[in-house]
Amino acid sequence: MPKIQKQFYLEITVEQFLRSCSYLELQELDLLLEGYLRKARHADLRKRYRLGEVPKDEE
Repeated sequence: MPKIQKQFYLEITVEQFLRSCSYLELQELDLLLEGYLRKARHADLRKRYRLGEVPKDEE
């Protein structure tokens, strides 16, 4: 039997993705994003302290 290969382009917006998620999947996504954002903020604060910058809210 011959095989047919076809490439196609599918664009899904963020809103479409989120609307298709269940409540549990949205909770999991929230946990993943919160962890990523916390790590990014911590890395930024470490970098700023290393450079001698003190954040205004922590003076």
